[in-house]
Amino acid sequence: MAFLIVALSYFVTSWVAGTNQLLGGSVMMNDLSQQYLSLFQYYRHTLFGQFDQAGFSLSNGMGGLMAGNWVYYLISPFNIVSLAFPVDRMPEALYVIIWLKIASAGATFTWFIHKCQPQLANTLAILLGVSYALMGWTMNYQSNLMWLDGIVWLPVIVWQLRQLLAGKHRVPYTLVLALIIISNYYIGFMIAIFLVFLALVYAADQFTSWRQLFIQAGRFIGASLLGGLLSAVALIPLVMDLMANKGHVTTPTIGLATKLRRMLWQVPAQLTPGHIGINAPSLFVGTLVVMAVAGFCVNGRFSWRHRLLNVGVLAVLILSLVLPALYLLWHGNQLPQSYPYRFVFLIGFWLLVMAGEQLAQPDWSRAVWLSSVLFPLGLLGYQVLLRHRLTLSWVAIAWGVGILAILAAGFWIGRKHPTGMSAILVLGVALEIGPNSVLGLQARQTSPGASYAAYVQTVMPEMQALARQQNLGRTEKTFMRGGDRGDGYTFNYRGISAFSSNNDPDLASFLGQMGVPAYGYYEAYFNGTQLTDSLFGIQTLVDYTNPGNAKADLNHYGSRTDVAAWPVVAENGALTAYHNPNALPLGFATAADLTLPKFSKTDVLSNQAAVLNRIANRKRAYFRAPVQPQVNFQNLKQAGPVLSKLDPKKSGTLTLRYPVQAGVPTYLLLDGALIKNAQLTIDGKPITMYQATIQPTAFGVTPAQSQLTITLKLDVASVYYSTLQVRQLNVAALQATTKAIKQGGWRLQTVKHNVLAGRIRLKADQQLQTTIPYTAGWTATVDGRIMPVTRGLKHFLAVKAPAGDHRIELRFRTPGLRLGAVVSFIALLVIAGLWWLNEKRRPTKH
Repeated sequence: MAFLIVALSYFVTSWVAGTNQLLGGSVMMNDLSQQYLSLFQYYRHTLFGQFDQAGFSLSNGMGGLMAGNWVYYLISPFNIVSLAFPVDRMPEALYVIIWLKIASAGATFTWFIHKCQPQLANTLAILLGVSYALMGWTMNYQSNLMWLDGIVWLPVIVWQLRQLLAGKHRVPYTLVLALIIISNYYIGFMIAIFLVFLALVYAADQFTSWRQLFIQAGRFIGASLLGGLLSAVALIPLVMDLMANKGHVTTPTIGLATKLRRMLWQVPAQLTPGHIGINAPSLFVGTLVVMAVAGFCVNGRFSWRHRLLNVGVLAVLILSLVLPALYLLWHGNQLPQSYPYRFVFLIGFWLLVMAGEQLAQPDWSRAVWLSSVLFPLGLLGYQVLLRHRLTLSWVAIAWGVGILAILAAGFWIGRKHPTGMSAILVLGVALEIGPNSVLGLQARQTSPGASYAAYVQTVMPEMQALARQQNLGRTEKTFMRGGDRGDGYTFNYRGISAFSSNNDPDLASFLGQMGVPAYGYYEAYFNGTQLTDSLFGIQTLVDYTNPGNAKADLNHYGSRTDVAAWPVVAENGALTAYHNPNALPLGFATAADLTLPKFSKTDVLSNQAAVLNRIANRKRAYFRAPVQPQVNFQNLKQAGPVLSKLDPKKSGTLTLRYPVQAGVPTYLLLDGALIKNAQLTIDGKPITMYQATIQPTAFGVTPAQSQLTITLKLDVASVYYSTLQVRQLNVAALQATTKAIKQGGWRLQTVKHNVLAGRIRLKADQQLQTTIPYTAGWTATVDGRIMPVTRGLKHFLAVKAPAGDHRIELRFRTPGLRLGAVVSFIALLVIAGLWWLNEKRRPTKH
């Protein structure tokens, strides 16, 4: 019943909020639109037969490990639902998964509170289940659907913990703990810490003797370790993935203490309706729960020890909102980049547990009554005093007062008319939880609901046409839908762009120094040059040449008319695919122990040239000297690297006219400050610049005339910049170098995500240098002999070999998977043995 009630409640509230994807709304918000849709397409491709990309995928940017993505995003049992939906209906699939998880959370909590408080009325138990499933944390964070598994299984594991400490069988606790860890290790980590804390609290609450305490500790530690070992098949590959990528990166925490303290004054207000937003702790669980918790704290029917321990749990969780050490502990010592209070679901859960105990009591004393009304009334009064800082309207305060009045009246009437109380409490909870859920869902900005299907239908034919050409290189494009950099997953091609919190930030740093918009865990290859296209093996570049489908939410970035002379290999009206005649293969012969040259911080074109020359052992100039322009200032002045408006209230425009050679690929190099703070036109054509760019980035054009006109219109009063130049490509030099490199290219015969094999001729003791990122798990054979895999150019796979014609094969196996599988199998045998012993010892019935 609770499942159906919560399912209906969420379905209706999301429909009212405009986020019900099944009824014309849109669930495509934040990272769900930018990451998860494409990752779920990868999930489909893999489970529908492309098993070779399960451990390593060449669609993950330039290529990357996938264990972290599986255990963080994809391994939840709920995700199997997505396989029932067509490719262009993935938003509907993710909405259904969210819907099922939220409904399941309501059901598991209702089951849990009934188990803990058997005397609790069914109506009240269901109301608590609804409050849990639709609490503020869920509504604010529900687009991060992989985290919702935590709230589904949290009530189950806490009940099994209680059973474990009471001397019941270890196996259920062990199995559920392993399921939580495997479903989403991140939220599972938080729950594991919470379980340690709860085990101490429950043991202290039930303390009768030291002997019993040691027995409980042994059972808890043993069962928890066994659960961890059972999940080793996921955990060990995950740990090795994290160590290779984000595990060695620490986010700066300077100023964290001040930031958390500034949020402290908002904490009480978060318990009342109307407070929406991810930047404050989403503590809302409903006024009914707040009233019951206030009553619990003064209810003399509960022992002092019991009340103090319960309040102590709550106090530690609340302190975690403001103490950096505790705050970072919950988040794995990594400062969240967004959604800053990810552990707050634990506070909501514990408030509901305390409320359930109080609501199970048949009679409330005068002290309980007074505290249950005065405390939430005090919270509302607190908001009145701070209403200007909280930006909360009088309507919201009146809403809170009205809900409190309805619930208080319901409890008062319930003293003589229990049925009437249930009806009034249901009314009060519905009038509070429902509108608050709508507000929470409406607070997230979404893309149009139908845009995904339109985008897939626009792009898919072009990508299918390219796939039929059996391109062995990479494909990239000049556009994306919304902020999704994962089209390599969606359309199953090898590229460079990617976005995942498990990707390698060192590789992103390298690409940024090469002029590719990249930072942290993402790369967005919109603004390459013909040199980087060739160096990284981009054989096909797809350009958005006819922006006629606004429904597709398709955004074109930068300018790549520098490739206009390349042969067109596919065209469907909106998109044009160009073939790069200078593209290098995925591997080629170079000198052994190839290292990176020293990079410039501002001149990314020189960085590109230096890398290509290091590979080819040349000293060619691939870009001509910067062109000196004729400069015109309109309401602007220049003072060194600072460009400022004379009158800040008026527009300011910088016009640059460059004398250039017509028909030659030309690159305008702008740094991140100008990209973020100015509007760009090239020869009168407005250019959309990718705003997430940090490093200097090139915009490619092929001038039709002997003059190139650049206009920059400032959006701010002043800007400090380091890079603004125009350089033309030396096409002949690029062609000569790439031709020479391709003569020693790796002639691939097998191209899979986990196996690459082909022949290569080495003139001396050289190495096969690839542009596939280096990770553990790769092995190499040269003519059947095992050879070590090394790093070349710091970031990429390389294999040394003697002079001659060789067949070199690279093969990938997920690091730690075999060991994890063995450990999990042993743990499973132990669990089976424990279960058998328990059954054998159970008295037989006669």
